[in-house]
Amino acid sequence: MYWLIYAFSGPVLWALSTHIDKYLVERYFKQGSMAVLMVFTAIISALALPFVWLFQPRVVALNHESMVFITASGILYMSAIYFYLQALQTEEASTIAPFFQAAGVFGLILGYFILGEQISYSQIIGVLLIIAGSVILSLRFGQGTSHVKKQLVILMLFCALEISLSSLIFKFFAVRDEFWTPPSGTSLAKHCLE
Repeated sequence: MYWLIYAFSGPVLWALSTHIDKYLVERYFKQGSMAVLMVFTAIISALALPFVWLFQPRVVALNHESMVFITASGILYMSAIYFYLQALQTEEASTIAPFFQAAGVFGLILGYFILGEQISYSQIIGVLLIIAGSVILSLRFGQGTSHVKKQLVILMLFCALEISLSSLIFKFFAVRDEFWTPPSGTSLAKHCLE
């Protein structure tokens, strides 16, 4: 029965975080620049770095090439969040959140062309459903006409593309370098408790 709680907790927490982001944007950044919020987020993330180093001192022993690419992955992810926050300034959270599914579409395409992954028929059907849903969400209806919310589509597609690129870079280098693995022969939980 615990699996049901775990299955629902992901989407519920994701929706909650989107609505918290919308609240922060509406309350403090309705007209201002999202760069201030991004700097605040980066500072909060930087505060976690000593704890990462405490649990895994080898994290600073990566080769320079890997460090550069993993840092680029983080920069891409943060710029994706910037586009997301820009979209939140003009649209409702419930309209924006489904556009994150486009990251899966870009991820599938990048995985196929760059990593050589195979695409199944069910994945193709899923991509078509995501595209259809995105088209429906991007339409604005009113007074007998409809038009596309161009700004929303552009911002969220850039966001999804950058999230996919960030994930691709991170997957490629993190799998190769494994900078958060315990010494051989121990589990991560045991290593953290030592």
